[in-house]
Amino acid sequence: MILVVYPVISYGVNNLLTTFYPNDITPLANLSKQRFWTVYGIRALSCLFVIAMAGIGKFTFDWFKNLRIKRELETQNLTSELAFLKSQINPHFLFNTLNNIHTLAYKKADGAPEAIMKLSELMRYMIYESNVDVVPLTQEIEYLKSFIDLQELRFKTKGIVDFEISGAIEEAQIAPLILLPFVENAFKHGYQIDSQGAIQVSLLVGEQIEYSVINPFSASHSYEQRDEVGGIGLENIQRRLELIYPKQFELSIDQSEDHFKVKLIIQKT
Repeated sequence: MILVVYPVISYGVNNLLTTFYPNDITPLANLSKQRFWTVYGIRALSCLFVIAMAGIGKFTFDWFKNLRIKRELETQNLTSELAFLKSQINPHFLFNTLNNIHTLAYKKADGAPEAIMKLSELMRYMIYESNVDVVPLTQEIEYLKSFIDLQELRFKTKGIVDFEISGAIEEAQIAPLILLPFVENAFKHGYQIDSQGAIQVSLLVGEQIEYSVINPFSASHSYEQRDEVGGIGLENIQRRLELIYPKQFELSIDQSEDHFKVKLIIQKT
């Protein structure tokens, strides 16, 4: 309808202009007085061009709007999934730790009160201090050391974990609750770990963060629990790493007859 009406109206207006203002008319108006169909075609094409550009503009606007909405939904979904994965760590960790403290209390061990205090510190970090995207690496290390102290109280053995730290840890940051599950997994599934240096933990900070945990296995223990080793911890951390550090991390697991090793490399941003 627009293609028909607009050129006709324009033609009539041009004729009026040439009648009342013959000296001020554009060449197109003069042309329209002599060659109606030529100008009609030009006007139609011009109108079609305007309509097409308006359509393209509307399509582009809607496309960007829908893309923005899609990204917002994806971000919300990822945030919700990440929060869910993070929430799984707390009850899983708390359940295991309370079992350990129950064992200490049942045996009337002297370390039970200290274990409760360590648990309190850990829960404060997990509930209140880890509700951010990243934390200083030093803070995460202190949290990990508290967990190790708690486990050593359980086993009544000091120095079970040989923890080597090197590099500029003061300048690095990391997503909270990333380091714990690997050590927790070592304590849970390690074989004969109630001795000094049974679990080896290494943390090197340079251009990237390199973190590894090695715990001993016996051949029979390894095959009996091959399907149980991952547990909620490693599956959870694998997915969290994919969400927090997409294409910025490497996670490798090496299981042999006498050891289980997990190595994590995170690219610093």
